[in-house]
Amino acid sequence: MTCGRWDRRYRNYLDILHLNLPFSKQELKIPYRKKALETHPDTVGTTEAFREVYIAFEILSQLAS
Repeated sequence: MTCGRWDRRYRNYLDILHLNLPFSKQELKIPYRKKALETHPDTVGTTEAFREVYIAFEILSQLAS
């Protein structure tokens, strides 16, 4: 999971959630919840920013399992 191709391909998603390789599914949930609260449209965030965080979480959680 730490090969160069994987790292380059998903670097943007890792940067969005401030994660480093390797990570577990549990380690993914904490930064996701924090970023989701920061970017949620009901607070001060935008729909686009919240959608990026959600997509990053979905893709990385599938890869972590």
